[in-house]
Amino acid sequence: MRELRRLVRKLRVNHSWIFIGLETLIVGMYFVACRDSVVGYTAGHISVGGLDDWFPAVVWILLGGFVVINNLFDVWPDRNRIAAIAMMGLWGFYFGMMLARDLNDPHPPVVGLATIFYGIIMLRILVLLLFDDTHAHKHRRKGGH
Repeated sequence: MRELRRLVRKLRVNHSWIFIGLETLIVGMYFVACRDSVVGYTAGHISVGGLDDWFPAVVWILLGGFVVINNLFDVWPDRNRIAAIAMMGLWGFYFGMMLARDLNDPHPPVVGLATIFYGIIMLRILVLLLFDDTHAHKHRRKGGH
């Protein structure tokens, strides 16, 4: 019962990072389950089809899983900021590639929902990096050690 209360407290305090980790993990699992879901070319005729292959999927899964576990169980608390920056880079890279693909579409320029999704998550991570303390997990009570 005490462990459950501790996990609920960690979830309450670190919920933003836990859910961003879950979102990252789910994108990786989606890439595993739905092969060839990313198609198209950028203006430089660079194919974006490889963005959903097994290796990027593994990167998404490992990074998202690490962030969730690290924020719930304090495995390596000093690695949280590094993982957050890596997640922002990953989401930002996919946002940039999807935006380049969408703007290269010969149909009327429309930015896709997936592109908007990547961009919003990337901005959310950026805001959390700027205004949240990722380095030291917030697991101490007020007045505690």
